[in-house]
Amino acid sequence: RTPRVHDEDSRLLVMFEGSAAVIDRATRDLRSALGKCGIAETMLFDGTAAASVLQDTIDAYIEPVGDRSITYRSTGLPSTIWPRAMAACEIVRECGAPCDVIADICTGDAIVRIASSSAKNAADLLPGLDARLRSALPTMSVLAGDPRLRALVDAWAGVPPTLETLRAIKTRFDPSAILAPGRYVGGL
Repeated sequence: RTPRVHDEDSRLLVMFEGSAAVIDRATRDLRSALGKCGIAETMLFDGTAAASVLQDTIDAYIEPVGDRSITYRSTGLPSTIWPRAMAACEIVRECGAPCDVIADICTGDAIVRIASSSAKNAADLLPGLDARLRSALPTMSVLAGDPRLRALVDAWAGVPPTLETLRAIKTRFDPSAILAPGRYVGGL
């Protein structure tokens, strides 16, 4: 089954890199493919404007929506972005909250922002939602969000097998354990 997105607010942001000829050809091919799918409107950005649009898009997802949003990142292979993003959105919607997604095919990151209708609703919803997300997507970690919401869940995506090495390094450089105690993965 192929999930389909039918949402007026959906956006596709594509960044091409390479020689001018490669970029021109890729742009024509993409616009043609989008036109065949019924998407007639496209906007082109070049140079520093393109970098600015990309950064603004990423910043918009990380920026908290008042005190009622949290943003997760699921890491993995680029080929698994769509299934991971759709699985996360399905879980979020089953819990009664909306979600926004960025899928970065270069890094394999699926970024999911969850924004509840109110801070109280978000605080009530988050612990159960977090457990379901991490059960389905073990690489889910908290990327950004309101500090009160972040305090309700573990920010990290599980404990790495190198935890003892990390602990030894932290002890070596912070023998008094005064630098951000307990705030890193595994409670370091």
